[in-house]
Amino acid sequence: HEQIGDEKCTEILKSFAEVFEGLSNADECYGYSGDGKFLLLMINANQHSVSDKINLAETLCNRNEILKENGIKIKFAAGVYNVFSGRKRTVQEMIDCANTACGYAESDTKMSYSIFTEEVKAQIERNERIEAMMESALANREFRLFLQPKYSVKNDSIDSAEALVRWFDTSKGEYMFPGE
Repeated sequence: HEQIGDEKCTEILKSFAEVFEGLSNADECYGYSGDGKFLLLMINANQHSVSDKINLAETLCNRNEILKENGIKIKFAAGVYNVFSGRKRTVQEMIDCANTACGYAESDTKMSYSIFTEEVKAQIERNERIEAMMESALANREFRLFLQPKYSVKNDSIDSAEALVRWFDTSKGEYMFPGE
């Protein structure tokens, strides 16, 4: 946005809307919800068609001349909510669920989309709890430093070390897994 200005950003968003218009069939609709996010209602979509449509949209949107001229490449992250996934929700709740799934996709550089499930929701909530605990863990000196030796086969000796930080959760009395 700062790199190209408001006017060009608006042009880019309009071109994206044209891409979504072209990808939508007569029974589908799309809309811009603000903050660079579009909403798309797909009929009878399955996981394969969702993936194909997201990948195609990303490819087509990246053909935008303004993006090319400024050396900008966008990566899509999409959240998917299946309307027939079980419990009834309001339209706003469905959008919130799709946004939750989108946040999950954005957190993983390999994912272009994520389908909302209760497991996805639980994982995001867990991540948020862990982040909320980090400040107090730092103040309580729960982060511990370990040095992992690096062995040089050529010199037949330890020549350096890799610094690793691990979180010892005092409430559980155990270390958290690094992936957490």
